[in-house]
Amino acid sequence: MFFPAVAFAAMAAGGRSGLAATALSAVAANWLLFKPRGIWGFESIGEVVSLVLFVAAGLAVSLTAAMLSRARVKEQRAAEQIREKQAELELILNHTPFMLTRCSRDLRYRYASRAYGEMVGRSPQEIAGKAIVEIMGEKGFEGIRSRVEAVLRGERVEYEAGVEFTGLGLRQLSVRYVPYMDEKGAVIGWVASIVDLTERMQARQALREREEQFQTLADSIPNLAWSANGDGHVNWYNRRWYEYTGTTSAQMEGWGWQSAHDPQVLPKVLEKWRACIATGTVFEMEVPLRGADGKYRWFLTRAIPVRDAAGKILRWFGTSTDTSALREARLALARTNEELESRVAERTAKLKELVEDLEHFSYTITHDMRAPLRAMRCFAETINDEMVDQEQRELLGRIIKAARRMDALIVDALNYSKAVRQELPLVPIDVGELLRGMLDTYPEFQSSGAHIEVERDIPLVMGNEAGLTQCLSNLLGNAVKFAREGTSAQVRVRSELRDGWVRLWVEDNGIGIPESMLPRLFDMFSRGAGPQAGTGVGLALVRKVVARMGGKVGVESQLGKGSRFWIELKPADDEGVHQPNPNGNKSGGSASLP
Repeated sequence: MFFPAVAFAAMAAGGRSGLAATALSAVAANWLLFKPRGIWGFESIGEVVSLVLFVAAGLAVSLTAAMLSRARVKEQRAAEQIREKQAELELILNHTPFMLTRCSRDLRYRYASRAYGEMVGRSPQEIAGKAIVEIMGEKGFEGIRSRVEAVLRGERVEYEAGVEFTGLGLRQLSVRYVPYMDEKGAVIGWVASIVDLTERMQARQALREREEQFQTLADSIPNLAWSANGDGHVNWYNRRWYEYTGTTSAQMEGWGWQSAHDPQVLPKVLEKWRACIATGTVFEMEVPLRGADGKYRWFLTRAIPVRDAAGKILRWFGTSTDTSALREARLALARTNEELESRVAERTAKLKELVEDLEHFSYTITHDMRAPLRAMRCFAETINDEMVDQEQRELLGRIIKAARRMDALIVDALNYSKAVRQELPLVPIDVGELLRGMLDTYPEFQSSGAHIEVERDIPLVMGNEAGLTQCLSNLLGNAVKFAREGTSAQVRVRSELRDGWVRLWVEDNGIGIPESMLPRLFDMFSRGAGPQAGTGVGLALVRKVVARMGGKVGVESQLGKGSRFWIELKPADDEGVHQPNPNGNKSGGSASLP
């Protein structure tokens, strides 16, 4: 009964506890088992021997139990370490970029990694124990049968091929089989490491197709095309380059392109190309390149850098476009321009000479025409003063009137000719001040009995003072002259801003203008009927002078209700509003003549 207790103590608490249990058991045995009971001591040598044997047996039991306990602890620790290693190995295998399987000689899976299970659409637990043909399918297994037979013969097998899987289709795999043996050296199965190359092969195929498309496109363009590494080492040319230069890829590799350049221009090309490589700026230069026939043609060469996300130059892509025809056309155009400028200068000189002759002729002829015309009018007026017969006086009156009209026509024609020829420098003009000066100094406005009102605060405009005076005097003169019978002329001059222009209005209450005449009113020699009709030059002169000042002119009129002529000119400042002379329009609301 004591030995189980000793063994339990030794196994549960260790060797020392077993020894203590043995000692206590010996004391208890001496006290309880040997006679006399309850008294410490021995009655015979036999009892001593028995007690010694008891202690020896207890020690043996204790030591044996302690050894068994230590062995059990070591086994537990070893099992725990094995589980940890298995978990670590499983973790590694499940996160490797390749797939692993272990198969036995009976062609069944004994292990499959998670990656392999994800590829075939099953869990590793489902795959383990299944036949290979069940997972892959008959067609797929037949495709690898010869390789399986080779690994079962003890050979190491490596291959890269398309492998068919049921429900999965064709997968491009890189596979390696390694056989494993039993203690006798017999092959009992193999381990397979597998890399799925399907997506990589598809991407490689797509890249190959894009490269072929690019090559086809690059070979079809008429330009010479090329690419270089980030350091300027040229690594590719299109077919057009080789056709034009008559060179080979071996001759052009790296910096071999220099042989196609003009030796006199090459140093400048190299200097600029190296500077662009160093700075990463676009290369652009027009250079001569030697063709296969030995002749040079001009090309515009342009290269741009291709950078990665960090801005580092990965490569350069360049093209060379034949500009020889354009260059020749440019030179021919320059020669033509020089010839044309020479001809224009020559013809301008001749035209200037002709214009001067015409001016002299016009001045002479008008002067010579006005002299006898004035003499004729004077003689007619003298005779008319002395003539008594009324009918003869009327006839002489017609002669005098026609002579005056002829003289006015000559004067208007001269004024129009001057307006066409003369330069009209533009300066800021105070229109209100200009009109007041005209009203004070022009006798036809002083004695006409017309009421001419000039609105205050007319903005300054850009114009020519003499030209604008001529235009306004013409419009005011017409407004006064074409008053309705029995009424005095009421004329108003005002201004308004319209889309960045200053519009000057000259409005009257005169006889008005027929609608049919309005479209041609500003044409040369366009004149109305009646005794007030002018020479037909005045309004044409107004339009010409206003146009020379960069402006526009127009009219609004109804027969019997007066006319509203307008002139548009640019304001004298950028904002379109400029205050007139603060001393102008002293009458307050208007400047007028009674």
